[in-house]
Amino acid sequence: MYPRTFSREQLEMANKTGLYFPTLLPQFSGAPDRGEMAKWVAGHRHTQAEALAQKIADNIDHVSFERFIKQLKTTVDDFIAKIKGEDYVLWIPQDLKAIEEGCSDIWVACLALEWCGLPWPEAILRTEQLTNYLKQNPTIKSVLLLDDAAYSGDHLSQALQKIPLPQIFRLDQKADSFEAFFLENFANFRNIFDRTLYICIPFRTRQSENKVLESKVFSAVNLLTAAPIKTLSEILTEEELKRLPYNNRALTYFDHRLADQMSVLTGLARGDHLFRGSNLIKTMNVLGYYADNLGTEAWNAKVKEIMPGNRFIPRIISPYRMHSQMGIQRLREAIVAKELGKKINFPVPERYQDLMIVFRESGLKYTVLPIKQPVRLQAQGFFKPQTNLAAAINVMQFLARWGVLSPNLVRLHCLGLLYGCYKLQQAQYHSCESRNLLGLKR
Repeated sequence: MYPRTFSREQLEMANKTGLYFPTLLPQFSGAPDRGEMAKWVAGHRHTQAEALAQKIADNIDHVSFERFIKQLKTTVDDFIAKIKGEDYVLWIPQDLKAIEEGCSDIWVACLALEWCGLPWPEAILRTEQLTNYLKQNPTIKSVLLLDDAAYSGDHLSQALQKIPLPQIFRLDQKADSFEAFFLENFANFRNIFDRTLYICIPFRTRQSENKVLESKVFSAVNLLTAAPIKTLSEILTEEELKRLPYNNRALTYFDHRLADQMSVLTGLARGDHLFRGSNLIKTMNVLGYYADNLGTEAWNAKVKEIMPGNRFIPRIISPYRMHSQMGIQRLREAIVAKELGKKINFPVPERYQDLMIVFRESGLKYTVLPIKQPVRLQAQGFFKPQTNLAAAINVMQFLARWGVLSPNLVRLHCLGLLYGCYKLQQAQYHSCESRNLLGLKR
């Protein structure tokens, strides 16, 4: 897979709805530390839960970015095969008045368009734009929604509920009977949403799939191929589940995100003891320790002794939050606390200046990815008389590197520059650098 380039019109369409290119990829691995994980398991010895902790540890599923993008590509390919070249609209389930770049749905949409070969959509729409657009464009029959993962399915369900429905009952409407009045308006409603909603989410739980299929907004919902996310109810036995206050949590996380405790096992990110949550007091009572001195230093010390925690998952730094000061601050804190995983050498787009400052201050190595998307506009300014041959060569190397112009046009323009500089710097015409760029022989 290779990054895609876009036209000026495509970039303008994307920017209006919060999509910006090139996309920042994860900068740190989230792979668990197996040695620290073993210590976490051993910390459950006092509560007779070591076997349970080991089973959970064995089922923790870390999804590397390479694995994620490969599955996203598979899901996108399924969508491409099903729409068979027809136009579609990309739905970003956010409010246009409060565009939030730091969200996974926007980030995944950028990845799909830039890296996974997703055809450019007829339109990119926010939630409040969707209804009117579909009403005015009856030939568009496919709506695509993207995200990275679905756990409980609540986010998807809420997104569908927020779609503004057309005004069905109009006070000025006249009808011979209530039945005719209702049927006419209901038909208008169904005509707008007589489309197929394609769910392009590469990792999903069964629970989330069932919740989406319950929606009746669109006439059809197509769940594109995805890798399954297992919940505790699919991993543990009934007896084991009784020891935990939740059974619909998952053990899957990514280099780019570790979901909150409503989706993933509570305390997993911090390496908390399994019973440090809502079962804390009950477990302490069973072990013979009562809450007479709850909250005191003696109580807290005993809890720490019996239920020690041990962090074994690095701090996950979401790349799509690196545009905000809050995201940058969390990165600084993770660096100071030495909680980051192994550095990944994906280049950093030029627009992430604050991120590069943090890397430089911390001594972390990185490479810069020049902003190549406005290149077509920038290139227009390059076609000016040049008197410095070295500068001309640098310009041509830039254009050739990013494929802004065809090789033939690059060579022709460079020849013109060289001719203009010939009398001033005649000897440099035969330099190895210029000959290689032009494809000329010695």
